[in-house]
Amino acid sequence: MAAPKRTKTERERDYLKETELYLKGKYQVEIAEEIGITQQQVGYDLRIIQKRWIKETILNLDQHRIKELGKIDQLEREAWDAWEKSKDESNVKITYAKGLTQDKEGKLTSSSLDKTNKVEDGNGNPKYLEIVLKCIERRCKMLGIDAPAKVEHSGDGKNPIIIKLPEELKDDQ
Repeated sequence: MAAPKRTKTERERDYLKETELYLKGKYQVEIAEEIGITQQQVGYDLRIIQKRWIKETILNLDQHRIKELGKIDQLEREAWDAWEKSKDESNVKITYAKGLTQDKEGKLTSSSLDKTNKVEDGNGNPKYLEIVLKCIERRCKMLGIDAPAKVEHSGDGKNPIIIKLPEELKDDQ
C-alpha cells in the first residue's frame, strides 16, 4: 500500500525539519523515524534539498557579483570625474610677507603682506588613473577575462616531485 501523499505545505514543513536534522548529523533512518516517513523518502527529499542549496548558492553568488561590479563601476566613474577635475586650470592664492618684525612677546609679525593670484596648469593627478586601472583590473578578474596563470608543479623543472612517505605510513603489502 502506497504512503499517503503529502500536501505542498506538509512537504515544505518536512523539508525544513529534515534539513535541521540532517545538518545536526542525524542518519536518514533517524530522520525518517522522527518525521514519520520512510528512509527512502528522506533520501529523495534530501536530494531535492541539496539541489535547492546549489541553486540558491549560485543565485546568491551572482547577486553578490552584480552588487560588487556595481560598486566598482561607481568607483571608476568617480575616479574619472576626479581625474577630469584635476586637469582643470586652478587659481592659487599666494600671500607673501614683506618685512618681518618681532613683537614684545617674541612672535613674528609682518609689517606688510603681498597677495598674488597664480594660475596653475592642470596636468591631472595620476592617482585617479591608478584607481581607474585598479577598477578595470578587479572587474576583469571577477569576470574571468584575464587569461589564467600557468602554474607548474614540478621538482627541478624536468621531473615530477617525488614524495616519500615515512615507513609508519606505508601500507603493509
